[in-house]
Amino acid sequence: MLITLAGRLVQFGLLLVNIKVMTSLLVPTQYGLMSLYLAINLFFGFVFVNPVGTYINRHLRLWQGEGLLYSKFRLFLPYWAFLAIACFVGLIVARAAGLLFEDESLWALLICSLLVLSSTLFNTLVPSLNLLGHDKSFVILTVVTSALGLALSSLFVMIFEANAGNWLAGLVLSQVLGTCFSFAFYKRLGLKKTTSQAEPIIQVLSKSVFPYAWPVLLYTLLIWSSFQAYRFVIEEYFSLLELGLVVAGYSVAIQIIAATEQIANTWFLPRFYAECDSPNPAVRSQATAKYVCSMATPVILALFAVLTGADLLIKIMLGAAYQDTKIYLLLGVLIEAFRVVANATGLRFHQSRQTSRLVWPAFCALLLIIVLVAIQDLTLVSIMVSMIAGAIFLLVLMFDKSLLLNVFTAGARQFKVFPAALLVLVFLGLVVLKPYLEFQFYSALWVVLWALVGASYLRSVLKQVKQQ
Repeated sequence: MLITLAGRLVQFGLLLVNIKVMTSLLVPTQYGLMSLYLAINLFFGFVFVNPVGTYINRHLRLWQGEGLLYSKFRLFLPYWAFLAIACFVGLIVARAAGLLFEDESLWALLICSLLVLSSTLFNTLVPSLNLLGHDKSFVILTVVTSALGLALSSLFVMIFEANAGNWLAGLVLSQVLGTCFSFAFYKRLGLKKTTSQAEPIIQVLSKSVFPYAWPVLLYTLLIWSSFQAYRFVIEEYFSLLELGLVVAGYSVAIQIIAATEQIANTWFLPRFYAECDSPNPAVRSQATAKYVCSMATPVILALFAVLTGADLLIKIMLGAAYQDTKIYLLLGVLIEAFRVVANATGLRFHQSRQTSRLVWPAFCALLLIIVLVAIQDLTLVSIMVSMIAGAIFLLVLMFDKSLLLNVFTAGARQFKVFPAALLVLVFLGLVVLKPYLEFQFYSALWVVLWALVGASYLRSVLKQVKQQ
């Protein structure tokens, strides 16, 4: 368990270093361009990969027990390769039509397409190790691949040209190597088994995956439109320079909240899926509520930490050209905090296999964002404020009366009055003291206080895990 925690903390540190190096080596226009490439990658990942991924996650333990695990993974390879080809063709058509990337080379478009395939393979095979209980192997592979990606990307932009395509090329190569290493782990762990019982991929997608995953596909398309499509709006109505600055500040928030989510999911997501399959009805009924409370706690801690330490985070995590991005960090962390908790709450529909019920909340959230953007003056801040409102609305719509009562019940067991009050006092104290302290003293105080809060939280989590 300590190895897992240490690995996750190292990965978090690498994410912070990655942003610093990236914003030091790439000018804002190239950073903005890369954000568009990543948005396209997320589009394919969210809309076409994630629905299949949720199906895979829900059936991993069953496939392992039946000896079908490796053959099932292999079964989806043609589908994932098709997505990469479709991405490349789509980018070429968009370039020829003058819609996107008119000045970009075919090499950059090819790298963007390969990223769809490499990230899909890596983010399917490696996290599956964690869900199957091999968390140490998962952490080792994740940390090594992250470090390798940072090294290769930095090397490519320094040796060749400092542009988005070369940075992503290093990321693609590291993920390919990480995927190859994962096969070795599967073989060593005895999970690499073949069988002749596997159906053709078309039959699997049509008979098994599609009925379960089509609502997830529509849901993720709506979520992508709500929280990723803003990049194309900014590029169209403002500039790549302003897009780069917005995404840089927002990326700090994304990485901190995402790292918090990933560290928490190392323990809580496998427990959630295990409780979903529990023979005990009482355990199954409380699974989602426990998971929501478990995820909300570290996200709230991270949110408070970012709100009180934004100046320090901008200074240490971003390059000199990106220092005037504090407002985007503050707005971005609110978007991400509400979105992550809403996503955790939405897993109740995966548990009951009623994934079609995800669509309505996501549609309403997107509609609210569009309306708010339309009725306000179009500014960078107004776009992000509209996204905050959409994320809050999404979270509210994910709840029903039964889940709300279960969350309050589970939360009453997890949240003690004294620790909660202490957290609020730390937050308010930092807010009050900030105007009266020099930046260096305030930064030192911020680091010490939040390190103590984080250590206290991790101690309680490790204690819970040990008891279980």
